[in-house]
Amino acid sequence: SKERKLALYLLRMKESSNSVTRAESLSRIRKVVRAHGFRIFRMGGIFALQKQMGELLSRSVVVSFLFSLPVFFLCGYILSRSIRVALALLLSAAVSPCILLGVNGVFGLPLDLVTVPAAILVTALGVDEMFHLIHEHRKNDYKGSRWIDDASHLSTPIVHSATILALGFSVLFFSHFPPSVRFGGFLVAGVLLSCASALLILPLMANLLSARRGR
Repeated sequence: SKERKLALYLLRMKESSNSVTRAESLSRIRKVVRAHGFRIFRMGGIFALQKQMGELLSRSVVVSFLFSLPVFFLCGYILSRSIRVALALLLSAAVSPCILLGVNGVFGLPLDLVTVPAAILVTALGVDEMFHLIHEHRKNDYKGSRWIDDASHLSTPIVHSATILALGFSVLFFSHFPPSVRFGGFLVAGVLLSCASALLILPLMANLLSARRGR
């Protein structure tokens, strides 16, 4: 500045390791600047922006699930007229996103604006299949139909639908944009996990909760 009280420092950084978070790197920079007697007025740039985006994305995932899961529970209760079935739906719907985000965290894969919506999308796809299964079971409940029988009856259309969706999303594997490739991988894996959750986990959870009711 003209008063020679403010100065602009431009730093060029090369990220060579994922062991240190961006927040820790920015904190170290602040400590170095203050150690030399300077006072920080503002920090900006792509590096700081990426840190803020990461925090917003993490918060977005949590908020989205906190709002969507109760809605799924309510819809499941309206469709089945059973709190236990709605609870089984809720637990089964949470399997796919938990596995995807867990694997993502174990391998240190980055969450970005492209890959984060995949967890929400595959949850919705899985819940749609579970709604069909719940409707089928309620329709045949007066006949004494079992959950496994209804799942077996709907297995062909659900598997065919999941296969078509997985093949469609696999086109993203040919992209030269890494986030698009990760998005495709998330969706393909999520669709297959959602299919397994609808046909295997939902009947299992519903049977377990019904058995507890019988006791």
